[in-house]
Amino acid sequence: MNPYLLSKLLRRYFEAGKTGADIYFDADEILLILGKFEQIEDYVNYNDLLQLGLRLHPGNIGLQVKKSQQLLRSKEYREALDIAETSGLVNDLEVGLIKLECYYKLKQYDRARAIVEEALAMGSDFVEDFCEQLAILMNDNDRSTPSEREFIRKATLLFPDNMTLKDEYCFSLETDGKYDEAIRVCNEILDAEPYSYDDWLVLGRLHSLNESYGDAIYAFDIAAVCGEPDAELIAMKAFCYYMNENYEKAIDDYCNILTDEDNETNYRISSLLSDCYTRVDKYEEAYRILKALVFGSSIKDPYNNISFARCCLKTDRKAEALPVLQPTAELFGGGMRIFTLLAYSCLENEMDDLALMILEQILTHLDKHHEEIPAYDSLSDREPSAAANGQAKPLPGTDLIRKFLNRRENRN
Repeated sequence: MNPYLLSKLLRRYFEAGKTGADIYFDADEILLILGKFEQIEDYVNYNDLLQLGLRLHPGNIGLQVKKSQQLLRSKEYREALDIAETSGLVNDLEVGLIKLECYYKLKQYDRARAIVEEALAMGSDFVEDFCEQLAILMNDNDRSTPSEREFIRKATLLFPDNMTLKDEYCFSLETDGKYDEAIRVCNEILDAEPYSYDDWLVLGRLHSLNESYGDAIYAFDIAAVCGEPDAELIAMKAFCYYMNENYEKAIDDYCNILTDEDNETNYRISSLLSDCYTRVDKYEEAYRILKALVFGSSIKDPYNNISFARCCLKTDRKAEALPVLQPTAELFGGGMRIFTLLAYSCLENEMDDLALMILEQILTHLDKHHEEIPAYDSLSDREPSAAANGQAKPLPGTDLIRKFLNRRENRN
């Protein structure tokens, strides 16, 4: 590309745009300017100039290909494919990439793969480009299959120095749950790109998914040296501290990224931060966070309600704990069965005071409605356990509830 010529053409184009005067470019000049607009992602001027070019040179193949790319960006795959297929160009990189993506987006997967196979058979110089594009499309697609993952693996073997393909292969292994192998591939990428922030971040995430939290923290630390750590890195590192029971460090990191926004990410961070505080017996701090979540957030989680009630008891705020019990049961689905589950869950987690408070609520309800209490195995159960049908020994939580009932009847 001649920089002087391009500068001159751009100046002519923009001056004509200011004055509204008619302007003429030959097809090659238009393609040159379009290439610049595409490079800087100025698609407003790109679209205007392409329209002019097609009006001046309607039969130009190069401009037709640009029109096909424009339609592809607009996700008009059928129209883009029609132009590419009628272009008459064979063994052309741009046309091949357009057809490959259109076939894939139109779910004509065999035809997309055939482009790669045909290019490979004819010894085309574009096989590597086609493999890259198809691997990216396969990983972006929710229907990634074993056959597609095998294609990505073979493409990596065919072009072992292609880092894009290795990135896609690493991601494919991660989505397939093969974390050890993904870690191996990620380390190969880092051997070639040792100062890549993104790749160290990926390695840390892979170690975290593999439950190797110490290795994950080490990878996140190196990533922070290679680039400015963002909220994603800090959140993942804090979670690794949390899982390693290093709650104080987790608290520091979570506090650094906590904001006042009411969204799912911030809600999750606040929930984990409150849990960290309770695990180090800082109930006052946990109480403040949980109160904001329970009463101030649009997102509702019954487990946060339970934690809030527990913190209320630990900080001598019993009166504040009682009002959240009924909403907690409603979040779980409502009814006395849910209260039974809550009590049992509290007993399992050694929150005896909260369990007894919930039991008193159950007793009050039973006095009014004379209901029986079903036994459950856990909070995840939807039906009464075998114990409720006399098929097994009642659970400890149910035994305690019935003891309360018997004691109340004896008093009467």
